[in-house]
Amino acid sequence: MIAGIGIDILRADRIRSAIERYGERFTRRVFTCTELEYCRSKKNAYESLAARFAVKEAAFKALGRGWDECGGFTAVEVVTGNGGRPEIVFCGKARKIADSIGVSRAFVTITHDSGISAAVVILEKQV
Repeated sequence: MIAGIGIDILRADRIRSAIERYGERFTRRVFTCTELEYCRSKKNAYESLAARFAVKEAAFKALGRGWDECGGFTAVEVVTGNGGRPEIVFCGKARKIADSIGVSRAFVTITHDSGISAAVVILEKQV
């Protein structure tokens, strides 16, 4: 049974602008070390960072809460699973919220093209 669904889309230049303006203060607030390392290894790091930002926003929407209620952006981490598939790891408050609504599994899809990144998150719970 679906416990929640979220979607988000944004332009990579918004992430680039935020990083250029706020630097490490922004990146440390929004991304985990693992996410930064992965994205910085990519040809277009800003598109990869924007895609992960979109996943985080989509996850908050699927949880039915804002980022602040979930403990901040780093409470949702995007990791690379088997076969390169993106997966979500909930931490802290986000984990507690996911547990409270019975989330047993999360499905994530990411896409980016021509400077636009989008993500969909579907949360499943056992019946």
